[in-house]
Amino acid sequence: MDLLTKAAFIYKTALVSKQNHFFDGCASLQAVVQNYSLYAVKTPQINLKQTISRDAKTVDDRQEKLEWLKHALIETGLKASPFAEKAGVAPATLTKFLKTPEIITPPSDRIMKTLAEAHDLTGYGYDGQSPDTGFNEEGSHPLSPSDVGDKEYKKLKQLISDPEDENFHVVEGNGLENLHIKHGDIVFVDHNRPPKENDIVCLSLRDEENFSAKTIFRLYVPSGSVTACITATNDPAISNKVIFVDGINVKIYGVVEKIIRNL
Repeated sequence: MDLLTKAAFIYKTALVSKQNHFFDGCASLQAVVQNYSLYAVKTPQINLKQTISRDAKTVDDRQEKLEWLKHALIETGLKASPFAEKAGVAPATLTKFLKTPEIITPPSDRIMKTLAEAHDLTGYGYDGQSPDTGFNEEGSHPLSPSDVGDKEYKKLKQLISDPEDENFHVVEGNGLENLHIKHGDIVFVDHNRPPKENDIVCLSLRDEENFSAKTIFRLYVPSGSVTACITATNDPAISNKVIFVDGINVKIYGVVEKIIRNL
């Protein structure tokens, strides 16, 4: 059927059903032909090669993320929900995708990178050398006479009612400079009090591979079941860096109660 015949058929049908509004109220066969021609020209043309290529890329991305997540769960020994929660990701983002990967949209590359960083797994722009472990900055240390002198040290120690639960530490580095805690400040730490949001906490870090450990201070910012701590500094090397508390390699060692500046 040629274009004119098609247009005539449409026009006749429109007159009978009085539904010629489909062609904006065309009043003549010529107008129908004109409109039909425009309509035909405007019909989107499908580029089969581009469609196939795009679909194949989507399938590859979906499969790659699915395999990475499966291996990550095996390597960490975690189930999907705690694996996601440790990175601050909604558990449903992973559980739904892992259950029906052929239907559910896979996590974005940004989320995948967040997961990789939180669990120190390579992939998605993360090379496994995280600056967020705290080992790239100076560690703090318990107060000693060499920090303040014997006389001041004895005075400070008298403020401690229970040496097992309380202690003084000397802050090293400027990870909390925006909270007015500077390098060399002395902080009184209660090792027995549970932390609350926005508390300054003492973190105990352990690096089993290098047989080393250190203590640093961070701002406590929990989110749901995820325990996270961040810096408060303008230092670009550690600014806004997050440390996830896993209770194994990173533990909360106490809460800062007082700050003493050694003038």
